[in-house]
Amino acid sequence: MEENAANALAKKKAEIKKRSDVDIITRVLAADHVSDTIIKVAEKEIIDLIVIGNVGRSGMSKIRVLGSVSRSVSERAPCAVMIIH
Repeated sequence: MEENAANALAKKKAEIKKRSDVDIITRVLAADHVSDTIIKVAEKEIIDLIVIGNVGRSGMSKIRVLGSVSRSVSERAPCAVMIIH
């Protein structure tokens, strides 16, 4: 699973680098508390932007709501957060 995630991130990073001169850092980490780990890495690495997906499995399928991880990260991040729906 980690290898698949790393490959997917590398592919997306290569696509973006073809169109932009932005420095992109990706990490694949296993963690019990995902949002805590994301926040710790952002603080340690002095990150400018966190891009995170939103699943929003809250049972409210017709209403777009943030998932618990994306909500927690967006509320606590030391930098800007872009949530992709």
